[in-house]
Amino acid sequence: MQDRFGQAQDEPASLNGCHPNRVQAIDEIADDKIPKDMLELASHIVETKSGHFKPEKFEDHYEDALKELLRKKRSGQKIEGQESAPRRK
Repeated sequence: MQDRFGQAQDEPASLNGCHPNRVQAIDEIADDKIPKDMLELASHIVETKSGHFKPEKFEDHYEDALKELLRKKRSGQKIEGQESAPRRK
């Protein structure tokens, strides 16, 4: 049986055809596969989003929502579905 990615269920899903834990180096990707404008856009995004990670400013919204869900469940409150993830500030 295949999953939604067309792979057998006992095989790990992968977007680049390799093992999912393997990251391809940029020089391993053939130049002719990447349109110039897309490469420039990707470079621009990396440049503008690069910076130093400050763990004290990191907010794990998933973990917070999960803790709240567990707190409600333990106290017997009704758990209602949410249509979308909470928006980040």
